[in-house]
Amino acid sequence: MPMRKPSRAVRAGALACAAALAGCGSSLPSAATTATVPRGVVNLRVNGRLPTLELESPGLYSGSTIQVGRTCDEQGLPPALKWSEPPFGTTELALFVLRVPESGGNGISLQWAAAGMSSTLREVQAGKLPAGAVLGDKSGHGPFFACPRPGKSASYLFLLYALTARHALRPGFDEDKLFVPTYSSSTPFGAFVLDYARA
Repeated sequence: MPMRKPSRAVRAGALACAAALAGCGSSLPSAATTATVPRGVVNLRVNGRLPTLELESPGLYSGSTIQVGRTCDEQGLPPALKWSEPPFGTTELALFVLRVPESGGNGISLQWAAAGMSSTLREVQAGKLPAGAVLGDKSGHGPFFACPRPGKSASYLFLLYALTARHALRPGFDEDKLFVPTYSSSTPFGAFVLDYARA
């Protein structure tokens, strides 16, 4: 399970993550128009559902702050991720990163996506692309890194989905077309959130 600070109260999180928000594409659901990520969240609800996979970053708890060395202000290396075994029937994994701006900011935006990951994969090392990953059209050519605007803060929601169909996607695939139906379905997933305030 993700590491937690014992001094922080466990908060059952309601993350109204309707990726319907500005920047996610006009075809996304419109059930919510604002969202904030509660600090210290342990149980994230995404689209009204609790995660069915355990997703964690070693040495961090969900809701903690990304080290500056893992952001665009320094090395730009993403944190390592580990997850539990996906359910039987999983054919591939897809990893999405959504940015949730500070309260009062613009809506949630889909920042990065990697699909085509083997169902046998159980971790992504810090600063590395997932083995076999195919990156989407918003993701550039490398790993994800946190980079809010100067003086702003944001939360980054990592969503790992256990897909039951092979998509045979090519580099630069349309991330919204994969994310929207996956997010809206009952596909098993894991969730993990990290914060970063940029000076």
